[in-house]
Amino acid sequence: MKRFVHTMALILTGIIFSGNSFAQQWSNEQKDVWAGVEKYWEVSAKGDAQGFMSYFDDSYLGWEYESAVPQNKSNTAKWIANQFKNNSTVVYTLTPAAIWVKGDFAHVYYLKI
Repeated sequence: MKRFVHTMALILTGIIFSGNSFAQQWSNEQKDVWAGVEKYWEVSAKGDAQGFMSYFDDSYLGWEYESAVPQNKSNTAKWIANQFKNNSTVVYTLTPAAIWVKGDFAHVYYLKI
């Protein structure tokens, strides 16, 4: 029984430390982009639709799962304003998966729960 407990303790310790040893090391550019993503969601959580939309370029074209077709910035702003008016964010967690930066363009994959 002691051997089983010792083995389980080693396995759990390995799992805990393996998460840290494989952590992504971000460049300064990637960190700057991630700071922008965090700020973007802070504004969203405050329910500031206009501030939230300020992060969208005028050429924005996006396709949300609720839409039958892609939406431009103007149409998206209507939906965002309605969403923020009728809902609130209590808590959320952002987890970065990948951040690609080339010059003044970046693409970020992350999970928001």
